[in-house]
Amino acid sequence: MFGEEKLNNHYFLRYALTKEFFDEFNGLNYSGIELPTCLVRHFHLRIKEFVDENISNEPFLTFLKLKHPMQSVRDAQQALSQNKPVRKKLYNANHYKTYLMPGRFVQLALDHFSTDKVVFTLTSAADTEAIKGKKLPGNFSTFQLGDHLPSVHLPAAKRKQLSQFINKKESLLSESHFLFKDPSFFTWLRGYIFRMAKMVHVYESLILKEKVGVIIDHVDITVPGCITSLIGLKYDIPYVSVPQVLMTDRSIIPSRAAKYLVWGKMYKAWLIKRGIHTSKIEIVGNMNFEYARQKLNTSIDVGEFKRKHNIPQNHYIATWTTQPFEKAVNEQVLDWLKKTEMLPLTFIIRPHPSDNSDYKQLAGKKGNFLILSREDMELYDNLYVTDFLLTISSNTAIEAAIMKKPLIVLKPRIPYHYELNNNSFNYFLENASAGIVVKESAELKREIERLIQDKAYYTKTYNQGQSFLKSMISPEKSPSMVISRILRELNEKKST
Repeated sequence: MFGEEKLNNHYFLRYALTKEFFDEFNGLNYSGIELPTCLVRHFHLRIKEFVDENISNEPFLTFLKLKHPMQSVRDAQQALSQNKPVRKKLYNANHYKTYLMPGRFVQLALDHFSTDKVVFTLTSAADTEAIKGKKLPGNFSTFQLGDHLPSVHLPAAKRKQLSQFINKKESLLSESHFLFKDPSFFTWLRGYIFRMAKMVHVYESLILKEKVGVIIDHVDITVPGCITSLIGLKYDIPYVSVPQVLMTDRSIIPSRAAKYLVWGKMYKAWLIKRGIHTSKIEIVGNMNFEYARQKLNTSIDVGEFKRKHNIPQNHYIATWTTQPFEKAVNEQVLDWLKKTEMLPLTFIIRPHPSDNSDYKQLAGKKGNFLILSREDMELYDNLYVTDFLLTISSNTAIEAAIMKKPLIVLKPRIPYHYELNNNSFNYFLENASAGIVVKESAELKREIERLIQDKAYYTKTYNQGQSFLKSMISPEKSPSMVISRILRELNEKKST
């Protein structure tokens, strides 16, 4: 659902080259953990140009397929998740009870682990912002990697060993290997490998010092998830993946979690197709949606909202949630919206946090556009005053359905992009029949006109969205409560 099961050329290259990287450099390890397995995200960014150059190179693809016969994402997951550290028994494992989680999960901890020991990793601005202003009990603490990394000094013997291994590989591969012959590759590798070894040291020291019993994160292939999941495997400490946004393969493969706490049936089916055993997957809902909805201001008066923003009282309100596609894609959608100006309709444009387009300039002085960021208005408040939502493939489609709003699925032409459009992920709403699908401006105008004039059609579209929602999200009223129960059970199991 969130990207096709069969590997297209882009994903075959991405994962075959990753396997090549793992195989050639598996001698680079620190504390029993293979460092290339911690570098997946960095490596994928490194090979961008090579992948794009060879995506249609059939002779090369044929050669690589003979060497790495992967046909599906399941094959890639199986091949890449084999690199695991040797297990090491913890001394007094039943004393390891601390929960390690990202700062963005602070509300979960405050609500359900207030008397437990919790350490928050502050890896991103979102993590830091989440705990800002929160009154944390004395048994809670925070951890910032940058505060500890400068003081780490790798043993001279280990630095020498890593350097010698890289030097030897460079002499063997620099003239013959199709990817690693690039001189800048070994410069890149040396720049990252020692830093990654230090990160392994820091996170392992943290986990052992704080006696961590369960590790929780929301993305598996970036730091700290890629490192802490391997440390979890080494010491038999469960690493739990709790995704908060829709994932595509590039964000999760390879994954080594002990447990996956997912939103609903679609998410579970998607993971199973990627080779994750059903026993590792629990359907819990999405606590991010749960907490966001709790902020909803139900006292908002729609008429007053319209007066405040100079929206005619007879206008319907449609919200377009943008995504950080190439500028031309969002400009194309905006052009579609402009051609509905004769309808009694005002569009709220809600830019994605990573979308840097200047919509005030692009929309011009037309009176039927209102740009509202998350700083201007909470998303659920925005959805409360909205009659229907338009998006390409944003999480907000699900949140609109939660708020009982019909959905228009936009399908503009999106060019291939190494990161943002490399498989069918951006068409999952269409494939799931989540709402009305529109492919050009005249169709959009016609469908909106029908939505605002035909109550039966509005109801039909609403019902379509609700049917999609049932398979997308668990009906659990409190995902955070279910998640906390599972985490606590995992923590207790180590004692038995």
